[in-house]
Amino acid sequence: MRTLHKPYNITPRHFNDLLDLQPDDIGRCDPARLNLLCATGLPGAEDLDVDACLERLDAWSAWIAQQTAAERSYFDGHATEYNHSEPYWRIIVLTTVLQLHFGVQYEPRLLDWNRWDWKDSRDVLLHGVLGSRRTGSCPSLPVLIIAIGRRLGYPMFQVHAPCHVFSR
Repeated sequence: MRTLHKPYNITPRHFNDLLDLQPDDIGRCDPARLNLLCATGLPGAEDLDVDACLERLDAWSAWIAQQTAAERSYFDGHATEYNHSEPYWRIIVLTTVLQLHFGVQYEPRLLDWNRWDWKDSRDVLLHGVLGSRRTGSCPSLPVLIIAIGRRLGYPMFQVHAPCHVFSR
């Protein structure tokens, strides 16, 4: 698949670099990097290593690309199960590999909005998913899927709805 996105040619290194960006420049930055830099200094991000998280994300993306290529013949033989939609199938492969191979899951205690205390940045930002916990929520899991999808060349976007965020 080809991407509809421009390459990420702006690479902020620190949170303060984000403050210097012009609004039009934000779209030219890796959304994973932006999300991780926003965690800087927050509770739960004391040991955050942005570069290590991005390396893990790149490794996961490479593994998902391999698995997608390896399973391509399955799609060809069962396209009706996926509405004859290769993009639909690719997203299923992406999310299945994240869940089964890397152990990514929704943080169970956050399924109830009344239990959110917003005290730990790992619950809502990407480093919670990329760290040892491997858990996220509706603010962080779509960022993960979009960041990986874009690394794979998929035209992915983040969508905001009332009390929810999702990837498209």
